[in-house]
Amino acid sequence: MKIGIFGGSFNPIHNGHILAAQTLQQRYQFDRLFFIPTCNTPLKDPKLLAGPEHRRNMVELAIKEVPNAELSTIELDKQGVSYTIDTITHLKNSLGEDNEYFWIVGYDSFSLMRQWKEYPKLFSLMHFIVIVPPGIDFPLGVLPGTLISKYQRGDFDDAFVNKQGFKIYFENCSPFNIHSTEIRERIKKDIPISKMVPQPVLDYIMKYGLYGAKS
Repeated sequence: MKIGIFGGSFNPIHNGHILAAQTLQQRYQFDRLFFIPTCNTPLKDPKLLAGPEHRRNMVELAIKEVPNAELSTIELDKQGVSYTIDTITHLKNSLGEDNEYFWIVGYDSFSLMRQWKEYPKLFSLMHFIVIVPPGIDFPLGVLPGTLISKYQRGDFDDAFVNKQGFKIYFENCSPFNIHSTEIRERIKKDIPISKMVPQPVLDYIMKYGLYGAKS
């Protein structure tokens, strides 16, 4: 099976996430596409996160329009800090080593790869699909030179491939940039966000007064 893994704080999940997932599903034809909300991440301030249950519910509402998408709560259930190395190890142990795993990540997070736990090992466990905004000429350049040197252009696509056969794909699959930080700021200032999040997510935010929303 081809298994896509879309992790993130999803604070909140927004139309950029959904459009990217729909586009990647169409291109890669994942048999299963997991959305995995983090409990806490070492690279973000937990005080800025909506509660785990709220983020879980918003993801569940938002992904109904994405083919083969499903919510996974493995990081929320674990609680504490979420590390990618632990999540992919858990998935491989539970779903099987023979599957092909694709970790979907935004370029901003990918550029912080050196801060990820045991990051060199990750590139020998799965493929990466990096969502890149326009104007980035050489996205692989954010990685350490010792890691870049292990990759070369693939023969049949635009991916970079290492000797173990694992690839890094760079995809520009969103015509607009949406950031959860901007959404939260707009909510605080009572500025409309109806074009930035799915309607069920907007209704949920307003119902529970998340991020300072005024009902």
